Amino acid sequence: MSEADPKGLDPLRALPPDLAIPRDETGPVFAEPWEARVFAMVVEMNARGLFGWGEFQSLLVDEIRRSEGEGLCRPYYMNWLLAAERLFEARGLVEREATDAEVERLRPDDRTIRLR
Repeated sequence: MSEADPKGLDPLRALPPDLAIPRDETGPVFAEPWEARVFAMVVEMNARGLFGWGEFQSLLVDEIRRSEGEGLCRPYYMNWLLAAERLFEARGLVEREATDAEVERLRPDDRTIRLR
């Protein structure tokens, strides 16, 4: 047990070894704060037993393939986010309409910015 993990329940230890996330010697690396948030949300929901890693990995691989196949070259965590949205919707944890409404609420006034 460490000071940062007093119960010895480090959810990052539960990550499958073949889940190739961007990392350095200290752990996962994120380019933007939202990437860390969506990463943490998926890790936490898995730790709570809401889905298995295999189910998420399958969707993540599908999103990466789709991105590459369409020549989009989306950043890794954009694929992670899209896979999480699909999984959460499939599990009934969120509804597309509620997600879209929240995106619109948070959207900047500049409508030229494309969010999806």
